[in-house]
Amino acid sequence: MRPKRPDRARTPLALAAAVLVLAAAAAPVCAHPHVWITNITTFLFDKGRVVGLRLDWTFDDIFSDFLIAEFDKNKDGRFDEAELAEVKRKGFDNLKEHNYFVVVRLGPETFRPDDVAGFAARIDGRLVHYRFEVHLREPVAPSAKPVRVSVYDESYFVEVLLDRNDPIRFEGVPSGICRYAIGEDKENRIYFGLIHPLQATLACPGL
Repeated sequence: MRPKRPDRARTPLALAAAVLVLAAAAAPVCAHPHVWITNITTFLFDKGRVVGLRLDWTFDDIFSDFLIAEFDKNKDGRFDEAELAEVKRKGFDNLKEHNYFVVVRLGPETFRPDDVAGFAARIDGRLVHYRFEVHLREPVAPSAKPVRVSVYDESYFVEVLLDRNDPIRFEGVPSGICRYAIGEDKENRIYFGLIHPLQATLACPGL
C-alpha cells in the first residue's frame, strides 16, 4: 500500500527539492518528508554468518513519476542500459555521502557503508524500484554479536517506511532459523530529536 502524503508534496518546488536529496546533495535538516520509500531488507548469509544486506526500495508514485519522466527517455516503460546508467549516476550515486541511508549496528560497533554492489532500477506500472546490496567488511555470527539494521535519512527529507507485509527477509539460511523484531532505536534521534528511527534486530538462535 502506498503511504498517504501531504498535498504539498505534489508541488513543483517540493519535487525539485526532492531531486536534490537523491540526485545532488543533502537536504536541509529543517525539511519534512517530501519523498517516501517503502523498504524491504534481506539479510544475506553465508555459512551461517551475515555477510551483507539487500535493500529493495519502492518510491512513492509522485517521485516515481518524476524519475520516469526524467530518465525513461524513450518512454517505453523501462530503463534500458543507458538510462539505467543515468539513473545510477544522477539519482543514486550521491547517496554515498549519506551512506545510502543504511546504518548497521554490530554489537557496540556501527557500520555505515561507503559503497554498494549490484545496483538496479526498474519501472513496475507507475512505480520505480531500486535494488542494491551492502556488504559487511567481514562476516558476522549473529550469536556472537547482536545485529541491528536501520534505514533512514537523518535530515528526514526522505521518509523510509517498512513494507507492511514482508519487511525483513533472509537468504542463505533454512526457513525458520532466523527471526526479527522491529522497534525504535532509542539510542538515536533525528529531526531535531523528535524521531527515533526504526530498526530491525536479528535473532538466529539456531545458528
